[in-house]
Amino acid sequence: MKRTILTLFLALCVSAPLFGQSGDRSGHFFAGYAFARTDTNDRDAGTGGPIREALNMNGFNVAFGGNLGANSVTDEISLTVDVGGYFSSLESQTGGDDDSLRLWTLTAGPQFTSYRHDRLRPFVRALFGVSFVQSEIASDKVSDTGFAFIGGGGLDVQLGSKAAFRVFQVDYLLARHSSENINTFRVATGIAVHF
Repeated sequence: MKRTILTLFLALCVSAPLFGQSGDRSGHFFAGYAFARTDTNDRDAGTGGPIREALNMNGFNVAFGGNLGANSVTDEISLTVDVGGYFSSLESQTGGDDDSLRLWTLTAGPQFTSYRHDRLRPFVRALFGVSFVQSEIASDKVSDTGFAFIGGGGLDVQLGSKAAFRVFQVDYLLARHSSENINTFRVATGIAVHF
């Protein structure tokens, strides 16, 4: 499965810039910090109540895309690839080493970015792909690959002709593993480039 994910990622990396060859704005790139708050849906077997209602995770987000066309409508639509990694360390409930949770996502899909204002670049998107989760609780390591969906948007403010500051990016991230949903609220900020 890891080989499939790597092949998909490399194919999207190579092909995305080709979409924007004919327009003035051929694409975008973003790299920054991401904060994720996730509901792990862990339930106590005795009470049925949540063991942990929510979990805060720190990580990174990288995205890039190529615009689909050269006219005023399709120039604002791009194929976007989004890669994210989110990490958390928890105090062990068994007295041993700290527990940890890692969530990785690789998604792709359409993004609409408005270029109608000189300095403001609002965008919305819907991305689909895969997620990979690793947890280590009481020295028991578990990993799983599943479906991922990211929907949301944000705002870039141009700092120059190419560079921009992503003031905010707010996304809903759904990762489905072993018939369970991991619902995550993600906020990211960082540096973007529109080229």
